[in-house]
Amino acid sequence: MNTLNPSYPANVYAPKVNVVNLTLNLKTQAVSAIWQKAEFSRFAITPLLMVIVVCMGGFAAAVSVETSIVKLAIVAISCGLTEAFMLALMPMRTVIISSVICVLLSLLLIII
Repeated sequence: MNTLNPSYPANVYAPKVNVVNLTLNLKTQAVSAIWQKAEFSRFAITPLLMVIVVCMGGFAAAVSVETSIVKLAIVAISCGLTEAFMLALMPMRTVIISSVICVLLSLLLIII
């Protein structure tokens, strides 16, 4: 018997739900669904990322070759690794994160 209302048994009331865990679980499922969709669309996303990375890297290399060999090495290594990840069919999470890092490094080296 339930102590709140003795006429109803205890199992009639809804169980307690932890809202924080439910919200985190939904966010985790949403992020997982995004990565699954990216993995499914691999052959559409990869050429787009390849063009962006190569163009930004080429422009950053052209700008940085006049100033420092270290900047050129940073651009070459980041773009080379990103392209290698794409060609090796690494998981899309790795490819997208490395592409974003490569583009940000290229933009930073163009600005500096």
